[in-house]
Amino acid sequence: MRDEAVLDPGFWYGDDVSAAAEQVNAVVEPQAQASDETLEQFEARVRSFLERHATRRAISPDSDGVVMGGVHESGPELVRAVKEFQAALFDARLAGLTWPTRYGGQGLGARHQQIFSAVAAEFEVTSRVVGIGLGMCGPTILAHGTEWQRTRYIPPMLRGEEIWCQLFSEPAAGSDIAAVRTRVERCEDGWIVNGQKVWSSVAHHAQFGLMLARTNFDVPKHQGLSMFIVPMDAPGVEVRPLRQMDGGTNFNEVFLTDVPLPPTALVGAENEGWTVARTTLSNERVAVSGGRQGNSSVVAPLLSLVKLLGPVEDPCLRHELVDLYTLDLVLQQLQARVRAARERGVAPGSEGSVAKLVNTQLQKRVAVARMDLLGNRSIAYRPDDSLGRTVAGAYLASPSTSIAGGTDEIQRTIVAERILGLPREPAADRGIPFRDIPVGRVMAGGA
Repeated sequence: MRDEAVLDPGFWYGDDVSAAAEQVNAVVEPQAQASDETLEQFEARVRSFLERHATRRAISPDSDGVVMGGVHESGPELVRAVKEFQAALFDARLAGLTWPTRYGGQGLGARHQQIFSAVAAEFEVTSRVVGIGLGMCGPTILAHGTEWQRTRYIPPMLRGEEIWCQLFSEPAAGSDIAAVRTRVERCEDGWIVNGQKVWSSVAHHAQFGLMLARTNFDVPKHQGLSMFIVPMDAPGVEVRPLRQMDGGTNFNEVFLTDVPLPPTALVGAENEGWTVARTTLSNERVAVSGGRQGNSSVVAPLLSLVKLLGPVEDPCLRHELVDLYTLDLVLQQLQARVRAARERGVAPGSEGSVAKLVNTQLQKRVAVARMDLLGNRSIAYRPDDSLGRTVAGAYLASPSTSIAGGTDEIQRTIVAERILGLPREPAADRGIPFRDIPVGRVMAGGA
């Protein structure tokens, strides 16, 4: 199983919205300054905008310390608020800071994005509903889409008019995402889709989905994939919410039955979808590992809880608190390294897997520590107890951090092979035509 990531509110208004924009600027349009304003003037403009359109962030004991999952719901009111905020960003020339100007972006550099991120970290800005589009689908279309696709889809995405979801995972293709079985066949007027997707965040609100599917069953699994844009209101598309153990419904399963797609739906070349998907996946890893905006800390709500409850008597718990604080500093340094590389024009790579592994460990341990600190109140809380409810919800959501955006096992394999230079994991399906692979067989080192 592989969750399509649910991101922290406000995340995609931070540094990592430009994760893939850096690598596509050379393909689409050179970096250019959209105006003559200085960095100081730009920062003042950002702060002025956020003062008018957002409220200041206050880290408190009942702040949600988990990036993914939790008890958050994306109801109609939140969707409307996010769209209005994104539209205001666009009108203020603050949307798509590093994206090409001819598609509605600002054509600025990583330094402007960092300044925006640092200022935005001081405010509560909600972006979960548009995060997948801005952080994963948009950069993929910029990098691999046609000129028509970029012109058609990027501007409405930046304006918040159209919400996007990711249609990758399937019941039998999670961590081994290249094992997808959703079938796309050519027809006279384009393509016909049949299959099922699962763990698709915000699919119930989305106008479009970026779908990885199989167009050739007679070649090895990575070679027969193609990427498509799917209108979520097309005939044959059915979205069903999934109820989580924390009570939320952040994820969906999507059924596709004889769904017609036009010829323009194909992103990149036919049967070369794995190359396109790697752009999406690399940005997803950066997203999930990125945590919160600016320099804000994953352990901040935990430290606030300690201050609220007073001195910690348990020596083991005190040791754990110090350990978590240290690990949080490590994560911030890893994120700073990714940002520094991006300033040099280096696209996100395997270092995102390292940061995701550290972030996963930190998120889960922080959730346990908050439960330990709060004691029975975190288990048997009253309906009006926001602190107990939030701490319990974060704890129930924390296991998803090991799955969403690629499991820990996949990230360790990436680190081993691409950073440490260790031999590739053996895979029984390597080089075999996809139709000859037994259904349901678990493959080692699949992706």
